[in-house]
Order: sequence, then structure tokens, then C-alpha cells
Amino acid sequence: MPEFVYSIGGEKAAEVAARVAANARSARGAAEARAVPDEAVGRWRMASGEAAAGEFPASVSGSSFVEYPGAGGEYSSAPVAPAISFVAEPPVGATALEITIGGDVAAQIPVSSLARSTGLAPPSSHRVGEPAAPFVVPVFAERFDQEQRFLDMVVQLRKWILKQPPFDEAAIGGKLAFDAHFWPSDPHSGLFGTDDSKNQGQRLFYGDRELARRLLAPWMGTGVSLILINSTLRGGAGGQVGYSAWASVAAAPGEHWEAIGLHEVGHGLGLADEYLDSQRAGEWPQHFEPNISIDPRPSRTPWKTLATVGDMPAPTAPAGHPPLSAGTIGTFQGARYRPDLFRASETCLMRQTNQPFCAVCAAHIRSALGA
Repeated sequence: MPEFVYSIGGEKAAEVAARVAANARSARGAAEARAVPDEAVGRWRMASGEAAAGEFPASVSGSSFVEYPGAGGEYSSAPVAPAISFVAEPPVGATALEITIGGDVAAQIPVSSLARSTGLAPPSSHRVGEPAAPFVVPVFAERFDQEQRFLDMVVQLRKWILKQPPFDEAAIGGKLAFDAHFWPSDPHSGLFGTDDSKNQGQRLFYGDRELARRLLAPWMGTGVSLILINSTLRGGAGGQVGYSAWASVAAAPGEHWEAIGLHEVGHGLGLADEYLDSQRAGEWPQHFEPNISIDPRPSRTPWKTLATVGDMPAPTAPAGHPPLSAGTIGTFQGARYRPDLFRASETCLMRQTNQPFCAVCAAHIRSALGA
């Protein structure tokens, strides 16, 4: 019997996620229950009320955030609602899905209301770039019904990136490639529900993240990956560990949609976001990326050898300090969502889409790619 992939959002998913989080806090204490674990179990109920034989794990994602490019290219974050996903097939006569947590029933959902998708057959895949490139990013087609147009977009993405520093250097550009994976899909809704109604203000744009995670897992790898949306509306959304990022192949005047993909490449090479976000200001990672400093003195930063200023106080905002020459490397207040962390440059692609990588990020990319 074939298995199907299910993804459930909305109020039911939020209720289950809240129960999982409460269960985790009760078991381990609130200080350790920072992430929602996969503790939910699914089983089918028959019309008689009896449970069908066999249980299966159900993945419950907690509340999280995705980043997106604002109207002027500045990045911001938006909350993502919890979701439930699993792979199973209801037996004949099943009328409800039951989700339990720690043996207690958290939700019952009628089978008739569940949307399911079949697994994906192997895609038509093409390497865009050098066959032996050491850094390869998977790119997936969404809402493309013609393979050649998708391949043209992936080629265009790489060509644009190879014009941006430091990838415009021969020793760097040849080390980046894309694996273009194509499945024909509905040009309006795609495989992952990315119809244009999902676009929010031509800024935030993504589809069913849990469904995409489940279906694309065999081809995603362990690093960054990108879903290209064939839409005339501009927008995108960042990825996280285990999730692809999203980018439309449309851009606002004066910008390039390809910059969203290059920003994600920066993440894949170990760079952090450099923008402020009050929603995420409470995040304090276990380790810091090479473009982030906890010390406002340039001489105490990871980029101290590249600093072009002395140990000047970190400026609070562009309007709050004397004019600095373009390309100044020092410490600038506000990075990795927090005002008490510091970045190296006033502007950078890790902060906004209409800027190139700063000298510090470019230097790290060279180092990460062995140049």
C-alpha cells in the first residue's frame, strides 16, 4: 500500500504544538524546553471508534521565524505558525486521525479534512557549474511547467553571482555550483502551495514548509537549499536547518532577485544575519559566526586584522556618527537581530539585498572555499 505525505497547519497544529511544548516543560523544566521536540504519535481511528493497528511518528514544528527582504532590500523576520507532518496511509474505513502526546489525546482530525501528497519521483537533475565544485547548492523548481525555463533561471542565478565579489574572482567562482532539480508542476500553485495569494506585500513569499521538507528530503543534503518560485510577484523567505529557502524569480525596480539566493549562499558558508529584529532579539547562540562580534572594539573582533579604524566607539546608526568612507571596517552596532552585537561594516548583503558582501564576509567566503 502506498504511503502519503501529510501536512497540517492552522488551529489544530497550534494546539498540538502548545501541548508538546507544555509536555516538554513539565518533563525537563522551562529553561531546557526551548525547542519543540518530535514527541507526537499518530494513529488512525475507525468509524467504530476503535484504533487501527499501528502507530507512526508525527513531526510537530514549533513556532519559528523566517526572514524576508523588505521593500528597500532590508531584511526582516516573520513568525511561522506550527505545523504537523507525517508519512502514513489510512486503512480502509478510517474516519479520523488521532494525535497523542505522552499517551494523552491532543487532537482528532477527520480524515476527510486531511490534504495529502504522494512522494516525488526522482527529478530531472542538472549540475550548473563545475562538476567538481566543492560547494554545491540544491535548487528546486516550483510552479515551472517547462524545464528549460527553470534551467535558464538557475543559469541566470549563477551567472549573476559570478559577477559579485568575491565570486567574481576565478579562484572562488568556480567552486560554487548548483544542482537544478526539476519536476513539472502547476504554474499557479506548484507542488508546495505557492499560489500568488501566499505572497505578502511582494516581500514575504513561501509555501508549505513542512510538505517541502518531507518531499524534498532525499535531495536537500545537509546544507542550504533553495526553492525557486516561478511568479511575477517579488518576494522570498529564508530557510533554516532542514528547510529550504524560497525566492521568486521577480524583483523590484533597482534590485536583483538573485541576491536572495546569494544571501542564502552566505548562510551556507557560515555567515550570520547582520540586521536588527526585535522579535528575535532574545536569541543568544552557542557560538558566533565570523561576521559577528560581542565586543565593540575593533581590536577585539574576529576581523581585527581587517579593521580600518582604531578602537572607536561603535556607532549606533548611520545618522549617529561622523561620516565614514565607504568600505570602512570597524564595529557597527546591531547584528544577529540584537543591538548589543556588532557587525563589521555599515552595509552588507547579509543585512540587505541591494548591497554586496562587505570585506569581512568576502574574506570569510574566500577562506571557507579554500582560496
